[in-house]
Amino acid sequence: MKSFITLMTAVLTTAAAAADAAKPIATPVVKPNEMMLKVGGIVCQFCAFGVAKNLAGLEFMDRTKLKNGVFVDIEKQHVAVALTAGKAPDFAGINKSIKRGGYDLISAHLLLQGKLEQSEGRWLLRDEIHGAQYVLEGKPGAAWSIGNRVSIQGEVSGKAIAAMKPGQPLVVTVNQLEVLK
Repeated sequence: MKSFITLMTAVLTTAAAAADAAKPIATPVVKPNEMMLKVGGIVCQFCAFGVAKNLAGLEFMDRTKLKNGVFVDIEKQHVAVALTAGKAPDFAGINKSIKRGGYDLISAHLLLQGKLEQSEGRWLLRDEIHGAQYVLEGKPGAAWSIGNRVSIQGEVSGKAIAAMKPGQPLVVTVNQLEVLK
């Protein structure tokens, strides 16, 4: 009987863990001067501490905000990173920091502001706040006009970040675009 109870406990624990792992990871909300990362594998406080510690050393982070520049939401597997104005995010450094802990960077979500440009048939935006240039993907609409100052909620896959070469602009999928005055 004791063996049966032990076996059933193990089966139910494994089933509960599998159900939690199968839950879809919610789309994060991005705040000004923050980046939101979806990170797979964060399941406990120890995991959250490790991710935060690995990210805390990155140069572009504003350590005066959040908790030393990082806030980890274990339930949603989101990591908020506070950004310092005038410093472009180091996506290779983010990816390396996440991987160092044994976790998976699923995506990065950004809030960008700047003027739309076009070059060689590609839409571009230089972020006014952090200075980085991005290539934009999405369905151009009436708001996609050269010179328009816009605010963009965008997303980049972890695979695209991992494949990025030094000096190459990051390709951001535009989820929402708003023309600013």
